[in-house]
Amino acid sequence: MQTASTFLNTWFSRPVHRSRFLWFIVLIGLGIAGNILKIELFFNVDFLFGSMFALITLQFFGLLPGILAAAVISTWTIVLWNHPYAIIIQAAEVAVVGWVTTRRNIGLIAADVLYWICCGMPLVALFYMGIMHVSVHGVLLVMVKQAINGIMNALFARLIVIGFSIRHRHTPVSIRDIVQVSSFFILLVPVVALIAIESRIDSSRTDTRIQTTLRQQSKQLAYLIDLWINHRKTTICRLAKLAASENADQTGRTLQILQEADSHYDAIALTDPQGTVLLSAPDLDRTGSATTGKTLTDRPWYPIRKDIQQAMLTDVFADDRRNSASPVAAMVAPVAAGDRLLGYIEGILNLDPIRNQLEAAAFDEALSFSLIDRNGKVVFTDRPGQPAMKPIERPKGTLRRIDESIGLWLPDMPANSSIMERWKNTRYITMRLIDEVSGWRLVLEHSLGPDRKDLFDKYSQELTMLFAFLLAALALTEWLSRCSIAIFDQLCTITGRLPDRLLDGSEDPAVEPWPRSMVTESKTLIDNFDKMVRILVAKYREIQQSSDALRKRTQELWEANQSQKLEISARQKAEALLQKLLSEKEVLLREIHHRVKNNLAAIIGLIDLQSRKMSDSLHRDSMTELCARIRSMSLVHEQLYHSDNLSRIDFQAYLESLVQHIVASYEHQEDIVIHTNAQGVLMGLDEAVPCGLIVTELLTNAFKYAFPPEIACHWNRSCIVEVSAARDNDTVCLSVSDNGVGLPSDPDWAHIETLGLTLVKMLGQHQLRGKIEVDRTSGTTIRIIFPVKK
Repeated sequence: MQTASTFLNTWFSRPVHRSRFLWFIVLIGLGIAGNILKIELFFNVDFLFGSMFALITLQFFGLLPGILAAAVISTWTIVLWNHPYAIIIQAAEVAVVGWVTTRRNIGLIAADVLYWICCGMPLVALFYMGIMHVSVHGVLLVMVKQAINGIMNALFARLIVIGFSIRHRHTPVSIRDIVQVSSFFILLVPVVALIAIESRIDSSRTDTRIQTTLRQQSKQLAYLIDLWINHRKTTICRLAKLAASENADQTGRTLQILQEADSHYDAIALTDPQGTVLLSAPDLDRTGSATTGKTLTDRPWYPIRKDIQQAMLTDVFADDRRNSASPVAAMVAPVAAGDRLLGYIEGILNLDPIRNQLEAAAFDEALSFSLIDRNGKVVFTDRPGQPAMKPIERPKGTLRRIDESIGLWLPDMPANSSIMERWKNTRYITMRLIDEVSGWRLVLEHSLGPDRKDLFDKYSQELTMLFAFLLAALALTEWLSRCSIAIFDQLCTITGRLPDRLLDGSEDPAVEPWPRSMVTESKTLIDNFDKMVRILVAKYREIQQSSDALRKRTQELWEANQSQKLEISARQKAEALLQKLLSEKEVLLREIHHRVKNNLAAIIGLIDLQSRKMSDSLHRDSMTELCARIRSMSLVHEQLYHSDNLSRIDFQAYLESLVQHIVASYEHQEDIVIHTNAQGVLMGLDEAVPCGLIVTELLTNAFKYAFPPEIACHWNRSCIVEVSAARDNDTVCLSVSDNGVGLPSDPDWAHIETLGLTLVKMLGQHQLRGKIEVDRTSGTTIRIIFPVKK
């Protein structure tokens, strides 16, 4: 692992700085992902893996990048835990571990354990208890959990670095480190995994039990309340039918009898459609005033009286007939004769039976109830500080739906507080509709506080025991690692002295106090070392004896080498002379080709001068064709003169020059398009000269006969001549084709009368030993296929 100074000296000087920086960013990204993809033990107690990548960065890049990576990675804990103190704790972890491993030569795991005992756990206590005021058992749980989490991340980080170093041969790894980390991993990880699984099972079992209890109690209470309400509805509906059919006196007696017989009604009244009391039982209110003739427009059901088509339970309100301040509700039913509305029957209900049922059901201190009306006003509740006939007051938070009937209320935690404390005010909530017409609802809430406290206490003890087990396991793995490599340390010391003993000329360097071991593998290794050393000593003596003979033989070889050097010097001089003669020969050949080319050019010039004095066009054309034949031979020598290879020429360049000269010799042929293609074809002098003469004859014939005056070469009819040469293994195909009028018939090569075709036949069949093919399918194509000379 690099120190800070080594890192600063090498980071900006290496040519791979960009890739190192990229890997640095990748490790930070993986660390943030490790914090996001956490493993939750139980409610808001998580195992994070971000510090693992910070410790990997520490081992690969050094102290300063490790601290920076830890600070950046741990910023996500602000989102998870609602406070910034984890940044300080994790950055301090990397700083202390890096300093200890560099300065004190202590392993990464041991250094991390020392950090958590001496620094990390006191920092957790300071921040959580001193600043955030977390409870004692909560602080104990966080201290132990974070210590175990940090040590496990250090274990995984060291395992990854060891695996990388072994796989890519990055840096040597000691057996002691491998044994210690592997043993610690085998002892610690299964225990932590079992605790994590057990905690998840316990938490899930507790949640399931709470949800099942809430569903059952909510269903039972809702059924009882709904049954009580339906009984009151039945009574009011019967009374409304009687009021529609009886006279006022009979109705009054019925109201009086019903009010006295049914204790669930505090008062029953008959009102007209405008809300004026016509009949009432009892006749007087709590002040002694008569109720008949009063208007009840202050009742909550009055604004919607026209919409009442059946008996319904109204919203809660305060009744002036009762001395108590408890809320009451009315059961209201319309009195109608046919389609004519006569009035309403209003029964003021005594809701104490409902309250008694709710209070009897709330035997669990974690369970609370609230009965609310259509507008969300509280009818009854045992929530402390919650007034009746007011909406339920809750702190800010989030309701997480579990299913259609149950949700989990998660309160928002204030800044700079531990989100782990959220469980104290977290509760499961179920809401059930009591009566669809009235819209009353029953809300049951179960606080998670008592159950979560039991879980916290249980796993605080288990994690504390695990931490003690962890310290014991560290001591055990340290002892195992020391015992396992002690014998190897002795072997390294002994074998390190053997070369010096051999060089010192000891009489018997194989005699060494080899260590004794009761481990089978170590004993076998020591015996093999002893046997190997004795064999090496014997071989060393033989080598020493052979060394003298080798020195003598070396002297003889040196003397022979001196004589060989003289012979090699003579050969080098002879090779230099041959190279000089070869260069002179090459210069001579180039000069010959140049002189031949100049002589042929002179002949062409003389013939051209002579042809200009001739008045006969036939003879002048013959002279022009003769010049073209000579120029084709001259171009071969010119190509060889300019070529690096004096034995072969590039036939493509030769064709381009040849065609250019032939076109220049014929006037009025500027409309004919000529294509050449001989890429990659090389020819010797014996092949290039005949091929040049053949191309000259065939191209001349194409100019003279393929495109007569009556065939105009213009934009909608191109006159094309193609000259190509292609090599296929040991043969070359030379082709000249045009899209002109074509030959009238295939030529009889046995009885050729024209000089041009006679020359083509002689050169193609006899000199090149090839085969001539004629194709008159589209224009004229003449091919000469001949073998290549080796």
